[in-house]
Amino acid sequence: MVFTGCKLDYALFDKARATGPVLFVRCSLREAEFNGCSLPGSLLDDCDLSLTVFGPGSYRGCDLRGNDLSSVLGAHHLKRVILDRAQVLQLASALAAELDVSFGDDLG
Repeated sequence: MVFTGCKLDYALFDKARATGPVLFVRCSLREAEFNGCSLPGSLLDDCDLSLTVFGPGSYRGCDLRGNDLSSVLGAHHLKRVILDRAQVLQLASALAAELDVSFGDDLG
């Protein structure tokens, strides 16, 4: 299944099970929610993932390169996905926000 240039803001993907790759290309998925989904080998490319929620599910082999991950929610559920090295800092930022951590240089 291929979604190209779709506006899927606030969409709820609940328990979606893909038997083959699902492609999201240049889609807006702002505040969309993936919950209990199985999306192995899927691709999200050049998508707006602002406040997109990745809940429990299987994202193994899901290619997230080419997206800004700094504001996704549920970063800890993105096990075994494919990233660019530069995205590690974005994912760390998302996880830090989710954990509501404080940075020492911001205190005082």
